[in-house]
Amino acid sequence: MELTGSEQVLSVSEIIRHSRYVADSTIGFPNDIALLRLAAPANLDDPNVAVVCIPENSTHLFDGRPNCWMTGWGLVDFWDGRLPTVLQEGEQELLTNEECQAEFPFPNLRETHQCVGRGADGTPGACQGDSGGPLTCLEDNGKWYQVGVTSFGILGCEGAPSMYTRVAAYREWIIDRINAP
Repeated sequence: MELTGSEQVLSVSEIIRHSRYVADSTIGFPNDIALLRLAAPANLDDPNVAVVCIPENSTHLFDGRPNCWMTGWGLVDFWDGRLPTVLQEGEQELLTNEECQAEFPFPNLRETHQCVGRGADGTPGACQGDSGGPLTCLEDNGKWYQVGVTSFGILGCEGAPSMYTRVAAYREWIIDRINAP
């Protein structure tokens, strides 16, 4: 990883995993979400760091919206195992679960999943190593929302949608954990 001087390196004091997470691809990795409690606050006066909103309610959907981006440190090319030296990003197309099933049938697609198609600019979606990374969308109100958390995809990383955990479905869980002492 190349440091450019525009990032902040922060320590994590606690990892808060969903208690009902199941690490099983045959059932779609239910409850694949966690929170990181920072040991010290990020410097929000830094122009390269900003807060992201969570969806305003559990039914706040972003399907079909433009201006949605994934970022990650996952494989650049699955077949040669090449990792990036700089953070990767790509604009993504958000699909409804119905569109997702029509394009590539996932046997265990849930309402807690956010399906993401091929990148809007032709870039591939998430790949191994991107898991846990953010999917964010810019709303008309000028605010960025974290819509998803990278969860899983298919072998090879291309040719089928990527699956994210739908953050809106976990809004109450997130708020409860943030407000816990």
